[in-house]
Amino acid sequence: MVRWCAVYLCVVLLPCSALAKTSVTEGTFSGDSDDSKKIVGSEGTSNFGSFDGTAGPSERNGTGRLLVVPMDGSHWTIMKAVAEELGRRGHTVLVLMPEVSMRLDSGKHYMSKTFPVPYTQDLFNQLTKNSQQLIGSTAGLTERISGKLKQMRGIMNLIISTSESLLFNHELLEFLRKQEFDAVLTDPVMPSGAILAFNLSLPAIYMLRGLPCGMDAIATACPDPPSYIPRFFTQHTDRMCFTERVLNVVVYMLEPVMCKLLYWWSDDVASRFLQRSISMTEILNTAAMWLLRYDFTLEFPKPLAPNTVLIAGLNCAVTKPLDPEVLEFVEGSEHGIVVFTLGSLVPAMPREKAAIFFQAFSRIPQRVLWRYMGEVPHEVPGNVKLMKWLPQNDLLVIKRG
Repeated sequence: MVRWCAVYLCVVLLPCSALAKTSVTEGTFSGDSDDSKKIVGSEGTSNFGSFDGTAGPSERNGTGRLLVVPMDGSHWTIMKAVAEELGRRGHTVLVLMPEVSMRLDSGKHYMSKTFPVPYTQDLFNQLTKNSQQLIGSTAGLTERISGKLKQMRGIMNLIISTSESLLFNHELLEFLRKQEFDAVLTDPVMPSGAILAFNLSLPAIYMLRGLPCGMDAIATACPDPPSYIPRFFTQHTDRMCFTERVLNVVVYMLEPVMCKLLYWWSDDVASRFLQRSISMTEILNTAAMWLLRYDFTLEFPKPLAPNTVLIAGLNCAVTKPLDPEVLEFVEGSEHGIVVFTLGSLVPAMPREKAAIFFQAFSRIPQRVLWRYMGEVPHEVPGNVKLMKWLPQNDLLVIKRG
């Protein structure tokens, strides 16, 4: 599946022509005399050389130069798989990442360049703590809404700070302009990648699950009829009664207002960076390709723009053997397994809330793998195994008779 997606990306990269032939172990980008600005790959053998941006048309060998601006967290998993595959095929891939992150890391077949940010790891710890408190909150409705809004503001401030640190780093931008990239692969949830591609006049390839308030449909000018496409938060299906359809239309009419509220800060950052009034809708409209991480097997039908490709399950192809202890636990279950996780921001929950889950899991015949790092009760059900990190891809490929 990863290789299949790489073929689509090659369609964008190859016509642009790109990179000179390279074959050294670990390269650095020219013009960086300071060791702190070196581009580093992972330890071991790599086919990357100097990314000096000087290869002329006569020296190009049919491969390309790809700039990757990822979103942190679980979004990075699938983008990393694509970056690795393209690098393995001979394309030169550079991943831009902040110095402080949750999951962004180096790889074997791509190089990375970090940029400074004004926050520390404590910010991620606080966001995680807030998420845990929201899950176990027994406060009133007003307090719960206030807590969720506060959490959203914290995440939004993190994205804004990261975007500004990248876009207003003049030395970094000057360096990027010299590299003659052929395309930019980014997640538009982190708007800096889309804004950067627009500024550099490069084809933008968006990899995402979707955007709030239907922004992806608006940006692609794709039909999005509320008659059978359920809106966010309505919990409707594609088959609605008259009342549900009326509510769906009301939400549909309110979405432009929601978009304005959600993206005003992105519009502001883009306008200040580009030094002219512009909206994210205008920027997203210039995308060369949209890679959507879902499939109609699990989604309701909807129109898609011609430059949209569905890539659900892409990262599932990247697997490793399970630890013997985990493998024994899984294979010993006669009724299958349940993989339970609440995402990278919620590794734990209050003890009282966790006890409810433990009690519920003890009543089912399946064995349960739970990503849990909170306080453990005295008696954990025998069919529950707690792990600090779940190898979800590795679990999915297990074949049971």
